[in-house]
Amino acid sequence: MLRVENLGIIPGFSTIVTQGSSLSLAKTIESTFLALNGKIEYRKNVKRIEVTDGRATGIELDNGTVEKADIVISAADGHATLFDMLGDRFTPPGLRERYETNPVYPPFIQVSLGVNRDMSGTPHVVKIQTAVPFEIAGQTRHELWYQHYAFDPTIAPKGKTAVTVLYPSELAWWEQLPYGGTEYRAEKKRILHTTIAQLEQVLPGISSQIEISDVATPFTTLRYTHNWKAALGFLMTKTLAAEMAMKPQYTLPGLDNFYMTGQWVRGFGVPMAVISGKEVIRKICKADGRKFRVG
Repeated sequence: MLRVENLGIIPGFSTIVTQGSSLSLAKTIESTFLALNGKIEYRKNVKRIEVTDGRATGIELDNGTVEKADIVISAADGHATLFDMLGDRFTPPGLRERYETNPVYPPFIQVSLGVNRDMSGTPHVVKIQTAVPFEIAGQTRHELWYQHYAFDPTIAPKGKTAVTVLYPSELAWWEQLPYGGTEYRAEKKRILHTTIAQLEQVLPGISSQIEISDVATPFTTLRYTHNWKAALGFLMTKTLAAEMAMKPQYTLPGLDNFYMTGQWVRGFGVPMAVISGKEVIRKICKADGRKFRVG
């Protein structure tokens, strides 16, 4: 027997929902940039940001290639940017203290399912307290938190629904398992089977309707994003949120022609990342004597 504890959007998460997901937004930005004669190179890691006489002058890639630039903008992981790519040479005391003392938002395990079931007309986000605890990745769980995307016809064919289940998880626990090894793969299977069993109790029949599945771990987040500690960003407090909103650290003292954007600068979430990028371009236009315009 399951007891529904909360229906609706989970506190602390944006209630903004858009069709096409974050991938659609990213592809829109990509196509716009390419249409303006921009160039994008994928699957290349930045090893170092080149600095000459207090000015950012380009980047060095892992393969040793150096790309020169008039302006360097890092939308990469904040910790890697400051402490690795820039060698901790320009980190102001306030930012160093933030990275040393401020907790980060914990990484997640995400179980994604494609189900042959129309879930439109049911709550988009549901958090349920289970009558019997269950274990996921070494932690005893008392809640099941799932979301579906039946509101978006671009995510799944008509009559079918994409469903995700999220579990906060500690990166340290996963570091005990060799990434991609036998134990790692077995744990992902256990998580999938346990999750399906829990969903079956609240959505009877769903186990026979699953057509595709995937399990992403904190290691998956590291592989795709290189995020420090596989985190979404800093854990937001009222004080930190106000600081990031009122005084985002887009530039660094002693370093010209360089800007930082993204979740570690303005707060986590796609909307905040987009806002930070827009504000940086506005600053560059102002410094260059150009009129900032949208569209």
